Amino acid sequence: MKNKILFQLLALLFAIALLTSCSKDGSISLNKDPVNKTGISEKFGPVYSSGVMGELTPAPTIAEIKLYIEDRVSFQVAVNPDGTFRSSYIPPGVYNMLIAYIPASAPDDSKWSYFEINKVEILADEYTNLGQIKLP
Repeated sequence: MKNKILFQLLALLFAIALLTSCSKDGSISLNKDPVNKTGISEKFGPVYSSGVMGELTPAPTIAEIKLYIEDRVSFQVAVNPDGTFRSSYIPPGVYNMLIAYIPASAPDDSKWSYFEINKVEILADEYTNLGQIKLP
């Protein structure tokens, strides 16, 4: 008899603890991450609605773009096969842009060529359109 009462009392305490911890009034919630106007969670830091875009001409066989401040690579930008690129969520600032590419007319065993653009300014809440970038 004592065991049955003790078991019922423990079950009641467990149920109360469970219901209390699942209350909507609690301060911990998995679905209340800060969200900005883009609809993306800012759980891991701010999300920016600025970016950079443009077109490499002539379109290279392959290309990589790196945006950096001083000697620190900050962002890598993918380049489409037609030479266009667009990258989002870049914080405002003044960046240097390094373009590594293999020209379309180059032989298969060609090495990478490099082209650098200094002082690319990314403004808050805007896309910086670099237009056509003529590769040497």
